[in-house]
Amino acid sequence: MAELEKLIKIKGKEQTNVGELRASIAPKERKISGMKERLKRDAQEKRVSELRRERAQVQDILEAEPSPSDEEAANARLAAIDEELARLETQLEESEAAMPLHERIKEIFKENGVTLTDVRNMVSFDRFPAFITEI
Repeated sequence: MAELEKLIKIKGKEQTNVGELRASIAPKERKISGMKERLKRDAQEKRVSELRRERAQVQDILEAEPSPSDEEAANARLAAIDEELARLETQLEESEAAMPLHERIKEIFKENGVTLTDVRNMVSFDRFPAFITEI
C-alpha cells in the first residue's frame, strides 16, 4: 500500500513538472510563431515590391510602342502581375487584421521609422504599456 501511495505521489509530481514545463514553453512558442509570421509578412511585402517594380517595367515597354507580339506578351505579363499582386495584397491585409493590436502598432512604428526609444522619450514610464517594454 505504501508503494502505491509513493507511486501516486511521484506521478503527481511528474504531472506538475510537465505542466510547469508546458507553461514555460508556451511564451517561447508564441514568440517563435510571431517571428515566423513576421518573416512571412516581410517576404510577402518584398515580393509585392518586386512585382510593382516589374509592373512599372512592363508599363514602360507598353508605352514604347512595341510590336504586336511584344505588346501581347507584355499585356499577358501585366495581367499575371496584377493577379499575383491582388492575391498577395489580400493575404497581407488578412494577416494584418489577424495580428494582435500591439503587433500592428509595432508595424506602424516600423513603417514610419519610429523607434521604441522615440516612444519612450515621448511618454512617461509610469503610464507606459507593459507590452511595449517587453519588445
